[in-house]
Amino acid sequence: MALAGWDFTWEEWQENVQKVVPYPHYGNQAYGDRLQSSWFEGASLKAHNLTLVVGATGNPYDENEENLYNLAGAIWIYERPDFETPYTLVGKRTPYGTNARYYNNYFGAGIGVYEDWICVGAPGHEYDASGGDWKDNEPGAAWTYHKVNGVWVQTSKITGEEFSPYGRYEDGTYKPHFGSDVEICRVAGTIWLFVGAPQHGYDENGENYSIRAGVIFIYKINPQTNQPEAHQRLTWYTDRGDQFFGKRFRVSEDGWLIAGNNYANSSTGVCEMFKYNEDDVSALSYLESWAIMYQRRYTTLPLNQQ
Repeated sequence: MALAGWDFTWEEWQENVQKVVPYPHYGNQAYGDRLQSSWFEGASLKAHNLTLVVGATGNPYDENEENLYNLAGAIWIYERPDFETPYTLVGKRTPYGTNARYYNNYFGAGIGVYEDWICVGAPGHEYDASGGDWKDNEPGAAWTYHKVNGVWVQTSKITGEEFSPYGRYEDGTYKPHFGSDVEICRVAGTIWLFVGAPQHGYDENGENYSIRAGVIFIYKINPQTNQPEAHQRLTWYTDRGDQFFGKRFRVSEDGWLIAGNNYANSSTGVCEMFKYNEDDVSALSYLESWAIMYQRRYTTLPLNQQ
């Protein structure tokens, strides 16, 4: 059976499909059952060109398979020299720095990969960018990695505090979960970083609190410093409560951002499409905002009827 749009058959695909697992990285270690379901290997994954990143949000060990913190999380990076060659394991990455790893961080829940950049979200993380200011409501965090001389190097940690007011805040009931989903992409010559916080309550101006409304935080990567810089908060504008906006979204190189939400926790979903403003190509670098372009609502059946 030939697959539409592909130059190979289903049978050929089955013969050539590759399974990637992190276990070879462990060697002859003795850290318990590597198949333990709570390690969640493959909980999230992203690929771009020749790089594949796999998240294991429940993995408890650091890069050296030491310092156990349950549900701290980890990622594995795979690369290949061309599209005909299978992936090989490059290594395991976990965040480092003051209080970077801790219980219930879920590092690897959100993953973004683009060219020589990786961003990884940890929606359960409870410390700020410097590793201080602990908050007991899982505000979340994300880390960026940049490939330098062939090596993936941690370059920054962001938490939403880069935006003011109420980029990062404490809520005893509803957890912002910054880092639940992550995208990174080059649009109009600039590397942009997108981080979802689906239970964040404040709008694009840090005002008008609504429970679990959700926000997508947009950063620009400064090409001189390779550091993310706060640029824009993106939110949905009507019926914001219980939207979980930013839980899942995707971004394209031609400037489209597509995000789904819960639409007030009802049986109706919303697909929101935002477009990078490129009306005046000659002034493209000055027109750096995403604005709502299209809304599509669709009805979903209750789970017991699907």
